[in-house]
Amino acid sequence: MKSTLPIAGVALACLLVGLVSCTMAPQAIGPRATVERFLHFYFHEYGSGLPDAAQRATLRPLLSDDLTGALESAAAAERCASEQARGQEPPLIQGDIFSSLFERATAVVGIVRGPTDGRWLTYRLHFEWREPGAAEASVTWTDEVALQSVDGRWLIDDFVHGGDWQFTVKGSMKKMLLDVAALCSSPRR
Repeated sequence: MKSTLPIAGVALACLLVGLVSCTMAPQAIGPRATVERFLHFYFHEYGSGLPDAAQRATLRPLLSDDLTGALESAAAAERCASEQARGQEPPLIQGDIFSSLFERATAVVGIVRGPTDGRWLTYRLHFEWREPGAAEASVTWTDEVALQSVDGRWLIDDFVHGGDWQFTVKGSMKKMLLDVAALCSSPRR
């Protein structure tokens, strides 16, 4: 009979490393790495609408306090609106909130760094959406992600939607979230 002690020891070591890393301060990462970590989340974990609590927790180390607060306020407004409507109305936020396209991007085809003043930096994200198996993209557009340097870390502070087609939400995602939060700040009459 083989011993399971080595496997148990490895599992215990992994658990202890995980616990230690949870208590350590977040590591400083560069702005491009922050954007790439977000894109990994976007393409592999995010679906549509307002991120749920677990997804917001995943994003938290990448986001500024202001953007985190806007997401949390919008989530509270959605809960409030759902309670007031007794589940009879759709959520306040639908579709992709992180890009201009409601259906969401299928790929990022370019990331271009803008100028920085050492505290703020913008990247332009060139997105596309294509039908599965299509040789060419049906839609291409450029959105921006604004980052802020906070204590040596680059954190995402906003997404600016730049799509130029009809019915797209343009401008600041953070402002849109705060506008949604204001919709259910007091009881409906």
